[in-house]
Amino acid sequence: SPGGAGEGGAGDGGVLLAEARAAAMSAREEVAKRDQQLYALQEALNSIQVALERTQQAVGERESRMTMLQGALDQTQPAMEIARRAIEERDMKIDGFQVLLGALEEAQMEGQKALEDARGLIAARDE
Repeated sequence: SPGGAGEGGAGDGGVLLAEARAAAMSAREEVAKRDQQLYALQEALNSIQVALERTQQAVGERESRMTMLQGALDQTQPAMEIARRAIEERDMKIDGFQVLLGALEEAQMEGQKALEDARGLIAARDE
């Protein structure tokens, strides 16, 4: 009957509306899930960005320390060269003093021998 068809048509509209509402709810849930995924990805990206900035800062500090250490090394190299030359000069002076000391000991022995010889001659002359 036409009235039954009309009721069926109205019933179909309710079913379509319920399906549309269910589809909309499902779409909202999907959007919410995607929003959560995007938020999680953004949080991960932020963490990576912070880690990258810290790494860059650490690298910068390390390079700064390396530059400072290289500068200190560059400043100490001339001082070390001066000290090395001073040690070599000191060693040469010590060697020279040892030669001089040996010559003085030899001269002292010769002087002692000459003194003994002179005493012997004086004693022989006095006899």
